[in-house]
Amino acid sequence: MFLCPKIRSCRNSAYCNACIGFNLYSPIKIKSAVKKQNQGRIKGEKQGLEAEKKVVKRYNKVAEIARRTPASGALSQKGDAVTPEMLMEVKERGTLTARGEKQIAIKKDYLTKAEAEAYGSGRFFCLPFKFKGDNRIYAVVDFDDLVFLVEFWAGRLAAE
Repeated sequence: MFLCPKIRSCRNSAYCNACIGFNLYSPIKIKSAVKKQNQGRIKGEKQGLEAEKKVVKRYNKVAEIARRTPASGALSQKGDAVTPEMLMEVKERGTLTARGEKQIAIKKDYLTKAEAEAYGSGRFFCLPFKFKGDNRIYAVVDFDDLVFLVEFWAGRLAAE
């Protein structure tokens, strides 16, 4: 019995007995794990970028002071979007529960990282998030910061 030297790399190895002079040889295409990882990252980066743009656009409808942070997460750039008083770390998720309900997990790590970066630059932090396929944007803020903002605006309105 003849054993083909290319049997392990041929998609047609089941037909070795009919193959003459490698005429049925067809190499197995091996997908690179690195290539597959990079494709996912690029897709994920584009989706995150769209969420950041939506947050900045919505904020700028009220006050033209928000801007996206170029290369956020890299080159020691802090926050996905910033204003003079706030640093925003934007999240977008499309995870479904077993019942088919959309959900997002707000991890303590997200909050502590955003808080440290924001307070280090003299700002307060905000974690805007949205669900994929939904235009509504929600936000997580520190309750003390929220109370401060309400007191500030209440005092400002009372002075007018």
